[in-house]
This record gives sequence, structure tokens and C-alpha cells, in this order.
Amino acid sequence: MKRVMLSVLLALMVLPFSAEAHRFKPGDEIWAVRNKLGVRYHHSGVYVGRNQIVHVSATIASGAKRLMKGGAPSRIIKTSLGSFAKGGAMKLGPTRLRWSRKIVVKRALSKVGRTFRYFLPTNNCQHFSSRVVSGRGRSPEVSKYLRLWKKGAALAAKKAARAVVRTGKKAGRTIKKKAGKFGKSVKKKAKKTYKKVKKWF
Repeated sequence: MKRVMLSVLLALMVLPFSAEAHRFKPGDEIWAVRNKLGVRYHHSGVYVGRNQIVHVSATIASGAKRLMKGGAPSRIIKTSLGSFAKGGAMKLGPTRLRWSRKIVVKRALSKVGRTFRYFLPTNNCQHFSSRVVSGRGRSPEVSKYLRLWKKGAALAAKKAARAVVRTGKKAGRTIKKKAGKFGKSVKKKAKKTYKKVKKWF
């Protein structure tokens, strides 16, 4: 009886991840939702079958600064889908297969155990999984954030330029006004001087 109960309990614990595994095929790129400091992003890896996935594991203790600078001690590991997802929802990644699923799985497994030089803008987990699956490393989310940043920077520069132009126009009007007053004053003084000189002759 105890064995039956233990088997049922074990099945219930494994079932959610087994059900998740049936959604994916070996060689698929998988994205899992993560949320750090209020920022929502996706961690990615390559599914190799039997509830196992190959992905990059950056050491959290290394800190955000080291991850940004590319000095984080990261490693390519193989774990269960549950360990990979960490409770987050999973979905199929956007990268499409370039080779057969068998070759993609072989490529992913050949990377396990290797160190990974993590650098958020050009070499993160999404770059890794897309490189394994298609031969081309890309991170759609980083590209999206960079586009938004460039757009914001361009908008800020445009506003600054407009402000400079407005200030320049205002300064020009002020100079013109002062120059006009100064011109009138000079003209008056010149007339007075002329009258005085005229009297002498």
C-alpha cells in the first residue's frame, strides 16, 4: 500500500513537467519566463528530449555588473525542464531549425560542461540557444530593448536640438532688439554732434 501511494505521489510530482515535455520536440528552442527586479524576460535553452534541456547557467552571486561586463563565470549545463523553468511558463522559442533535430540535439549535448563567457548584449542565453539551433546567435529581446533605447535617445536629442534652436532664436531677437536701440542711440548722438559742429562754422 505504501509503495502504491509513493508511486502515485511521485507521478503527481513529475506529471506537470512530463506534460510540458510532451509539448516540445528534441531540438526545439524553449523560452521560460523570468522576472528579476520587476523586469520580465525569457531564459532560453535547447530541449534534448526525456525532460532534459541544455542551457546557460550564469552564477547569480557574480552580480549584475559582472554579467554586463562579460566577466561572469557561466557554464553550459543539462537539467530537467522543471529546474530550467523555475516555476515560470514555458513556450517555443522564435528560432527555427537549420539542421535536423538529431544534429541540433548532438550540437547542444556537445556544449555541456563548457564555460560560457556571458555578456548580456552579445552573448547571453538566447544567443547560445539560437546559435545551437540555427548557427546564428541572436537575442530578439536585447535587439528590441536596443531599438527602444535608440528611439528614446534620438527623441531626446531631437528635443534638445529644438530647445537649442528656440534659445538661439530668442537670443537672436534679443540681440536684434538691443542692436536697434543701440543704433538709435548712436544716431541721436551723431545728430547732436553734427549740430554742434555746424554752429562752430
